[in-house]
Amino acid sequence: MRKRVGELLVERELITPLELDQALKAQLIFGGHLGTCLIELDFIDERSFGQALAELHGLRYAGPGNLRGVPPEVTGRFSWNLAEKHKAVPIALEDNTLVVAVVDPRNLGRLSTLTGCKIVPRIAPEFRVYEALEAYYGIQRSPRYVRLCEKLSRGTVRREKAAVESPAATNLDPAHGGSAAATATDLGVEFGYGKSWRDVADELFRFDEPGDHDVQPDPRGAGPRTEPAGAPATSVFQRMSRAESKDELARAVLDHATAHMARALLFSVRSETAAPWDWAGVDLPRQRVYGLRFPVTGGSIFSLMLGDDGVYRGPVPDQPHCRWIYAALQIDAPQEVLLLPVYLNDRLAAIFYGDGGPQGRIRGETESFVNLARRLGLALSMLVLKMKIRSES
Repeated sequence: MRKRVGELLVERELITPLELDQALKAQLIFGGHLGTCLIELDFIDERSFGQALAELHGLRYAGPGNLRGVPPEVTGRFSWNLAEKHKAVPIALEDNTLVVAVVDPRNLGRLSTLTGCKIVPRIAPEFRVYEALEAYYGIQRSPRYVRLCEKLSRGTVRREKAAVESPAATNLDPAHGGSAAATATDLGVEFGYGKSWRDVADELFRFDEPGDHDVQPDPRGAGPRTEPAGAPATSVFQRMSRAESKDELARAVLDHATAHMARALLFSVRSETAAPWDWAGVDLPRQRVYGLRFPVTGGSIFSLMLGDDGVYRGPVPDQPHCRWIYAALQIDAPQEVLLLPVYLNDRLAAIFYGDGGPQGRIRGETESFVNLARRLGLALSMLVLKMKIRSES
């Protein structure tokens, strides 16, 4: 198995194990690549991280200077949609060889065929590639990456080594009735006008009390809700785009998911704590389930999402902190579980959970479910903007 970049950085003594743990938790909460979080937290400088990443992939490192001042005849070798899809930017052209800065060389796919050139990849941190994508193709980047690049250009990235609590110190087992303590530095940004997106998102994702839901429970039980008889078929993405509440979004996602797996649940996330939002394929008493709280960055099954872009698909480890969620929900543990983060404006807003039941497996490619979670994040962003408009009208 290929070594992970975090392991390499610790092995080279470029960061400490504690710093890696903090950065992994920040990555789960705020998304993005591990290197972005390490540099935001000032645990490593950009060049050291880029060179370690290049060593890991066996490629040359493309520094900030390599991505600036690229002539149009070079960047013109990629259309904007090709650059966006592959997170890649051409930076040099020699004879028929195109040098391309990439976030992940596995994304290159069929670029040689599409461009008619031999492709030579060079590795670069994601925020630098996004900076170049905006400069050359007008692909807008997140304010988070704008802020990081500006701080790096000014040399003002501050050291923000927050103390990390051990999972044992975070008492969130329902039997203890504890509450979460923040473990990752808040790296988010505000829009800067009217209500902040976070204020609106907090209203959207407050932890619901029993009876405080946008829609009434389905009287038919936990199974999928279907379209009325004779209604035209509607894709999950069409339903998501038309949703007027977070629970309409949940039903669209859950109805789609349970065609591929036995059980699916969505959890709302606030302050690194997850609470049940909605579910399908399993009969759970809402009055009890809405009172449950689970830690996200340690001490629960959600810690399986640390690293690898937050995606986990596989067996449930035979460890108490991974299995007590099933005791709390009073359901049997599955053979295979799928955990996906859902981000809203660079912040973890929800977690998708799916499994094949005690005896079954999940059907379908992981990437298709990752795409579903990504689109759920976009749909939530649309819903937040709708709420902002309504609140300011």
